[in-house]
Amino acid sequence: MSHDRKRIGPVVVVALLVTMAPTVAVAQMFVPMGRATLRELPGLEIEVEADQALEAAGVTAGVLRATVAERLRAGGVPVYPSQQANPGATRPFVYVLVTPLALPAGGHAVALQVQVRQALRSPVTASEVVDAVTWGRQSLVFVPPGPLTALLPEVEAMVSGLVADWQAVH
Repeated sequence: MSHDRKRIGPVVVVALLVTMAPTVAVAQMFVPMGRATLRELPGLEIEVEADQALEAAGVTAGVLRATVAERLRAGGVPVYPSQQANPGATRPFVYVLVTPLALPAGGHAVALQVQVRQALRSPVTASEVVDAVTWGRQSLVFVPPGPLTALLPEVEAMVSGLVADWQAVH
């Protein structure tokens, strides 16, 4: 039984990597991505999706939202409380997705995604692409046994990449 558990952990991590990596690129072949897409944005709203297991471990959507908002504001990025308050025509927002997986040997594999999403017109079909990912980072992090709040510095580091790109074009 324990021999099977040792083999399952790496398989699950590889499965997460395989399923995470190509999603953005395959789904949006005609939507520009990267630093330049941040240039005209007045600021960002924050949307967080946190797994129930994460919430039970004390890392709530509110904690994640506050962590992201604090890092954005410290970097000079205006943060709007809602889409109605956001004056941007494309209603840009930061989307944070955190998905933990408890490992049999202890600890968690946590898939993190930080993206900027907006509503854009496709340059190919002239249709509107709602929630198009125009900037993004993703990571798979191992959190050792203990509180899952240990992943917050990794979230901050990913948001720091967004702040650096924002500052480079504003």
